[in-house]
Amino acid sequence: MTLSFSGGKDSLACYGLAKKALRKFDLLFVDTGLEFPETVQYVQSFAKSRNERLKIAKAGNAFWDNVGAFGPPAKDFRWCCKVCKLGPLTTLIEENYRDGTVTIEGNRALESFARTDIGFVERNPFVPNQTVLNPIRHWIAAEVWGYIWMEDLEFNPLYEQDFERIGCYLCASCLGSEWKATGEIHPDLHAEWEASLGEWGEQVGVSPEFVRYGFWRWKSLPPKMRLVAEELQMKVPQMRSDSMELRISKGASPCVAGGFSMEGVLTVPHKRDFSQVAEALKTVGKVKFSPEFEVVMVKAGDGTLKMFGGGHISAIAPTRDGAQALFRAGAEAFLRGQLCTSCRICERNCEFSAITADGQLKVDDRRCRQCGKCVEACVVAHYYDKLVTAGEGRPAYAGVK
Repeated sequence: MTLSFSGGKDSLACYGLAKKALRKFDLLFVDTGLEFPETVQYVQSFAKSRNERLKIAKAGNAFWDNVGAFGPPAKDFRWCCKVCKLGPLTTLIEENYRDGTVTIEGNRALESFARTDIGFVERNPFVPNQTVLNPIRHWIAAEVWGYIWMEDLEFNPLYEQDFERIGCYLCASCLGSEWKATGEIHPDLHAEWEASLGEWGEQVGVSPEFVRYGFWRWKSLPPKMRLVAEELQMKVPQMRSDSMELRISKGASPCVAGGFSMEGVLTVPHKRDFSQVAEALKTVGKVKFSPEFEVVMVKAGDGTLKMFGGGHISAIAPTRDGAQALFRAGAEAFLRGQLCTSCRICERNCEFSAITADGQLKVDDRRCRQCGKCVEACVVAHYYDKLVTAGEGRPAYAGVK
């Protein structure tokens, strides 16, 4: 048994419950590299004072290594959670709990719409070998604090400095007042992120006001923020302009040779060698790769996929839906190959041990069954719709599903 101890109030309440119900469990803490110094110190001192065994997973510099490719995290684009939290956590569990673990977490249904239907027992597709228990899923914040005070549990001192929630200091979901408080207690961290946002804004061509008023906090702006933009007389894109561009030159239509074909060009910053795309495509089908000409041919069932280093994608399949699905699989593989974060979550999800992603993506085509589990677990594929647009800040081609 383990307990996810983040340094926040919800995990603290779960600790109080666990101490009453269990004789032994480990505390798990993920140091994302973006934690408040107070949080790291609090977690360590709490575990030491109570003689609890604390296991720490460290993300190191993972955030800063990848923010250039993905852009700032957003409320609807939490790539950082997969890279800086779930990636290190899967490694920690694999190294310390070979048979898996049951983890108590402080998830609450009222925290967000995504958690509304959360169950007592859950499985996270990004963290294999972990079963999650959510004992306070129906508690409100007042009940959490009431329990903490009733049990006299020492809480993170940041709560006494105008912080409603404790997490990564630059989280897109933090309140404006919390970000102001961060600037007061840690001006260096505040200034570093403000400077990074300013540089990003210049690179993608958004106005200083776009950054200043917090529009960067959404990848796809919700109606309320578009209304705010109108009141400020600002012109803003429907989707953040740092998205990669997919232009469909030919929608899924009847092919002269039979079946249906679909073509397009995906513009992606070349972060890695094209051979990495060829490796990713092995999870789609049987691959033939020409390094000299940067061309990959993929045979996937009754369909054929062709991809070029410049981003041109061509898919042919017996049916319209088949052509669309194969085209998207190719586009996702292109992104995975070029933007792989080496979080290694795909490794842990492959039951055939066919894939490795420790610095370089490698797929053993003798082992791979094209089951798709590595794709389902990939942060890049997961956020495909947030990463790719059809240009001019519009969502990507609706037919690519």
